[in-house]
Amino acid sequence: MTSGARKFLDDAYGLDEADRAIVSGELSEGVEDAEEVGKAWLSVAVKRLERHERGEGGETQSLDELEADLRDSIKEA
Repeated sequence: MTSGARKFLDDAYGLDEADRAIVSGELSEGVEDAEEVGKAWLSVAVKRLERHERGEGGETQSLDELEADLRDSIKEA
């Protein structure tokens, strides 16, 4: 990864969750090779899992809590 790409990612991680989702979607649409997109997401997932296992992932939520929060946010929309 180039230093410019690393800076972009660092800046993107500083965005709120909604903006990160928009940026992610926009970037995914710009990649024509679906296999490369899958590999990139797998790499991100592995890194996040490793951080979580080292206790560096921050606060977590159970699936039930996440589902309840999503349902609440849909009701509010």
